[in-house]
Amino acid sequence: MILQLHIIVENINDNSIFRTIQLPSNSTFEQLAEMITVAFDYLDDESYVFRMEQSKGKLEKDKYIGVDFDNDFSIDEELILDDEEELLASWFTKIQDSATYFIANEEFQFFIELTDIVETKPLVRYPLCIAGQGQIDGQQSFIDLDELSLGLQLMYSLADNLFGEFMEEDINIEPDWTALIDAADLLKKLKPWQYLSDNEIFIVKHPETKDLLYVSVLGAGGEEFGLAIYIGEEGRQTLNAMLLDQFTDDHFFDLRSLTVSYVNRDELHDHDYEIIKENGFSFRGKKNWIQFRSYEPGLYPWLPEAHDAELLLTAIEQTIHIVKQRMNGWAFPSLPHNEYLLRQFVEDDGQFEWQQGIVSIEGADDDFEEDEPLYLEVTPLLRKQLSKKKKSSVNIEFDLFYLQQPIQEKSHERPIYPLVAVAMEKANGLVIYQQILPIQKDGHTAQSALLEFLQEMNFTPTALYVTPVILRYIAPLANELGIKLYAENLAAIGQLKEFFKEMQ
Repeated sequence: MILQLHIIVENINDNSIFRTIQLPSNSTFEQLAEMITVAFDYLDDESYVFRMEQSKGKLEKDKYIGVDFDNDFSIDEELILDDEEELLASWFTKIQDSATYFIANEEFQFFIELTDIVETKPLVRYPLCIAGQGQIDGQQSFIDLDELSLGLQLMYSLADNLFGEFMEEDINIEPDWTALIDAADLLKKLKPWQYLSDNEIFIVKHPETKDLLYVSVLGAGGEEFGLAIYIGEEGRQTLNAMLLDQFTDDHFFDLRSLTVSYVNRDELHDHDYEIIKENGFSFRGKKNWIQFRSYEPGLYPWLPEAHDAELLLTAIEQTIHIVKQRMNGWAFPSLPHNEYLLRQFVEDDGQFEWQQGIVSIEGADDDFEEDEPLYLEVTPLLRKQLSKKKKSSVNIEFDLFYLQQPIQEKSHERPIYPLVAVAMEKANGLVIYQQILPIQKDGHTAQSALLEFLQEMNFTPTALYVTPVILRYIAPLANELGIKLYAENLAAIGQLKEFFKEMQ
């Protein structure tokens, strides 16, 4: 469940300063304190306590949660509960349950009230800031809720023990395995690899999500049989790298794709077999058993969840349609680069139906050269701090990449590949900065890692050598700070990756 908390700043000139945030009910009070510092752009390392005012619909007295390093609040230490252990769900259960958040040596405090309890929405990343007004420093600047939400999510994940635990409560939406296996079995019986090669790519546009699914039929080579489905622009770029024989380990860990594989019985994992049997299916023979997998950046290949299962089912059904066309004599069109056969669900004379045509996808060779947004504010104070550091012309490689050894905290949870941020001197391969991050590689993460690297160093580099993807991620921040970027293969970091691979 998701708690909606309305947080108001009290005892300050402007009493209209507030934020409304939504975060998982299994968050700790420590995480809530982190959310408040981000939401109000107020950083403080002092003692703090939450005094519960109302819990479970009843008034509270002498109930404190937090940390008091130097007895700043004159509260008996035994009365202060551990903020790392106490969950919001244990205290905020009824609408209007509330607490006051005190920070040592500050005249203002925050009043926190539970205003709503909502269901977790699939595909929504929490926490979120859904409303806000005013700043503690008196600046009435515009509050970008999307940007603030990104900051909350980054801080929330960093405060967690493991990647991406925005919610421990699983979204209990079970895929329609029966429909999925039935469709995959029908496709298998049609032997689509006899009619389509793996480079005859077509697009299926999902009717509801509008995702573009780039579908490739596997099996013409006589080894691996099934479908590979690459999702969105990232998926298309990965597919192009494969077709041009430029696929690397980095591409694998950045995959956003789904697969249907026809395999031998001994290739199934236990949960694959259980799904088949529980849904009343059984298969015999070589390459006759069905296996589904979801690939997401930074995550270990896993069974698809409900959303991905819907994408899979749509892709399989439309592949069946195309194969049947081929069986009836239709020829797959020969298309120039950047053009694809497209199947989409559209309206025609008031009726919705699947139609087929040709679409041109622009930018297939741009390698995502367009910049990401600038996620982090470059404040005057930060500029001043960095300007005091000496400039260095030493050649430095900077990259973020996934370690190849997945880790799993709980047996039922999807393992992750830890993300490493590293900077190395190009000439001698000396590691000057490294950090393991419990989050996915994206623009916000890359810019945050770059900023932390710059703050840790006693100098400011004039240039960095990066991969094309990292260049796109960090270019806005580097431009703001006057750091030149050069995209190329990173020899020193490449050797470090090989070292990690051998260690694993």
